[in-house]
Amino acid sequence: MNIILENNRRQISPFFKIDDRFKLKYAYKKKIYDVLEIDFESGLIKIFHDEMNNIVFADIKLGKLLQCVGINDKAGSPLFEGDILKDLRDGSLFRIAYNNYTKEFGIIALKIGASTYYDKRMATELNKIGNIYEKIEGENNELC
Repeated sequence: MNIILENNRRQISPFFKIDDRFKLKYAYKKKIYDVLEIDFESGLIKIFHDEMNNIVFADIKLGKLLQCVGINDKAGSPLFEGDILKDLRDGSLFRIAYNNYTKEFGIIALKIGASTYYDKRMATELNKIGNIYEKIEGENNELC
């Protein structure tokens, strides 16, 4: 929580600083925004709206929070649930997904009928090429 000084009195802000741990897939635009802060009490999220070049508030119910999985891809970019990764050696595609059985994030191969989860540490050898929410240029988007 943030502490705000107002008239020399300490007040605790209900907003939590996020520090690049969440993104928001907003339902209206089908676009992903960086989340700056979350207020779980009011249901508001502070996001950076790059099209307006401004910081705006969004209703948490009108989007989906995407969580950072705590690991980076080969290029050092932080990975979020729904990210699509590519093995440049053989062209294999993978997706970051939550495994309900192990209760943690993992990597699943993007093949018809694939259901095997791999350890998320494998992502450090793969390149992020996009996510399941936005069209990826030059890829078969039906699998994504």
